[in-house]
Amino acid sequence: MLKIFFELGEMDNIEDNLLAEASNRLDVGEFQVFQLSYNEWHGNDLEPKRMEQMFFDYLTENKLPPWARHYARRIIDLDDQGKLEHTDLHYHRYDVNRAEPLNIKKGLTTIIAVALFMAAFLIISSILLDKSREDLPRCYFPPCINTD
Repeated sequence: MLKIFFELGEMDNIEDNLLAEASNRLDVGEFQVFQLSYNEWHGNDLEPKRMEQMFFDYLTENKLPPWARHYARRIIDLDDQGKLEHTDLHYHRYDVNRAEPLNIKKGLTTIIAVALFMAAFLIISSILLDKSREDLPRCYFPPCINTD
């Protein structure tokens, strides 16, 4: 599969890129099509580590398992016939919704806390800088000769 990045001519052949074509038609990632096809064929989900290893083998060595090839062809055929409902939740059950609803109160609290921290930091650092200047000689370039 990685060779496709270097040989763009192969991208046009649907048979060589079944999983990618099915994922495009379903509007999900290739890994999700891989998961959907395994579940459809075997009736259960595979443990994540094993699924990742099989998907990695597909990506690096172009080893597409028969169940994934069959599922991808079926998705493509359904879409060609106009029977594919790509918005069906069945196809999106592995989607991860990472976006949380906006919480204005939490956001304002965070902004105020950061502003207070920065103000305290600036005040403390300026006080410490003034105290440290009292101990320094008035000369800024060497050799400094202290007359005391």
